Order: sequence, then C-alpha cells, then structure tokens
Amino acid sequence: MNTKRRDSDPERRDFLYALAGAAVGGTIGSHAVISEGKEQPQSQEGEFALGDLQLQSGTTLRKAKLAYKTHGRLNAVKSNVILYPTQYAAQHSDVEWIIGPGRALDSDKYFIIVLDQLGNGVSSSPSNTAPPQDRIRFPTITIRDDIAAQYRLVTEGFGIRRIALVTGYSMGAQQAFNGLRAIRIWSSASLLSAVPRRRHHITPFSSKVSGPR
Repeated sequence: MNTKRRDSDPERRDFLYALAGAAVGGTIGSHAVISEGKEQPQSQEGEFALGDLQLQSGTTLRKAKLAYKTHGRLNAVKSNVILYPTQYAAQHSDVEWIIGPGRALDSDKYFIIVLDQLGNGVSSSPSNTAPPQDRIRFPTITIRDDIAAQYRLVTEGFGIRRIALVTGYSMGAQQAFNGLRAIRIWSSASLLSAVPRRRHHITPFSSKVSGPR
C-alpha cells in the first residue's frame, strides 16, 4: 500500500458539506471545524493495488486501485474497525467532518477506514485510468464491484476479519447496506446509514449502479 498526500478543493468540499447537511436535514457548519489545541490521532492516506479487477459486467478493469484514508489506531485484536464509504462524487477528504475525538466517528476509540468509491477521481476512475479504459471508455462499475474492492483492501491490506460498524449516506449508504448483505465479515457489524427515498434525481444512476440480487 502506497501513501501520499492530496489537497482537496475548498469550494468542492464546501459544496459537499452543504449537500450532506441537506441530506440529514440540518446544518453542519459546527462539525466542519477541527478541534484546536488537541492532538489528532494518527491518520494516513493510501492506495491499495487491486491488480486486474474482474467486474460484475464481465469486463476486467486493468491495474485497478482503491484509495482510502484511515483515522485512529487499530487495536491489538483488530475489533475496533469502522468502514465509511464515500458517496457519489465525494472523496475521502470531503466526508471527514464527522471523524475526530468525541465526534460521531470517534477516532480516539475506533480505527476508521474511509473508502473512496471506484470512479470518484482518486480510486480507479475515467480520469486516471490508462487507455484503452480511460474517459468515456471506462467500464461500468456497480455497487457490487465497490464492495468486492473494499473487501480485498480490508482483508488483504489490513488483515481485518471483524467489522464493528459500516456507515455512510447517499450512495455510501448503498455500499454499506449491500456490503452487509453480501460479505460475511460485514454481517456481524452494525449499520448506520441515511438514504433518501427514491426520487427523479437519482434515476439516472439506477441503470448503472446495482447491488447484489
């Protein structure tokens, strides 16, 4: 697993904060401010090389990669793990406002893995995949493909066999819910998610994104 730092676009981050606030029906400005005067637990960005990833469509995504960021520390028995997949169009830096000491995802107590969804511009995406699978030729990705990639990161990359909580909102919640249905080591985890009732604004995604059936 290679690690590197990425700088997020402040305007894009603020837009996603506002979007998340609308989704949960409240404001989140107070959550976006990092606590001052208190040392933050260890955090680290990384990329997990998936190699040639067989997709649900039957296509193989060549030299696939899954980006992530961890917060907190993994305990000795690897039982304090929270998985937090990103929603559509978000990257890990966009969803960190609920992570930190004393916050909803408490990094003093838990080892939190923020999972970058395939296609989000950091994990394998149309913009960073080599020809002939770049841009408009990038293969169709489903929620099942996201979960398969996440499973390999968790089990092969970190050697984790137990999950305490899977959480997310919007398309991140779809990944969390379907992961609980599809993956055995997810099955003992708690689920905390938020998704809107289906409306016209998500209809364009319904033919491209599907979970286990």
